Amino acid sequence: EMLRSLVGSEMCIRDRIKTLLENFEPRIKVLDIIVNDTQDYNGLYITIKYSIIGLPVPTQNIEFLLQPSRI
Repeated sequence: EMLRSLVGSEMCIRDRIKTLLENFEPRIKVLDIIVNDTQDYNGLYITIKYSIIGLPVPTQNIEFLLQPSRI
């Protein structure tokens, strides 16, 4: 369920990931995107749950840590 209570930047990142996947990966259906603040690692822990369209496979998950980069 994507109707989670998120603060501004977390909600913005979740919405941008969802839009990006809808626009550039037509082979999947996004089921949920979870954004959790990880203050210990100075980043956001992202979980994307999706199904592959047209294939009878279980729901897929990808998890990663999104951290700021410095130039």
